[in-house]
Amino acid sequence: MTDIQDILDARKKTHGCFEVRIYTSQLLKDSMRDSPNWIELDMDQKECLDMVAHKLARILCGNPNELDHYVDIIGYCTLVLNRLKAELA
Repeated sequence: MTDIQDILDARKKTHGCFEVRIYTSQLLKDSMRDSPNWIELDMDQKECLDMVAHKLARILCGNPNELDHYVDIIGYCTLVLNRLKAELA
């Protein structure tokens, strides 16, 4: 069985130092929440942007060449896009 420290050590390589990453992530999220349109967004849009900020912090603080960061961003945005397209149909 894998020790939790092994997992944390592996994540640090791809996601960056936890303390630095969460600071970066929270700054991005605070900026979004301070924007004029935040209150107008639907819950899925807010969650999507929160997760994009989370993934951006991983890119900025960890391995910027980790493909999963970008795939995840595309995935969250696709979920919102699909919902918006369905509403327009």
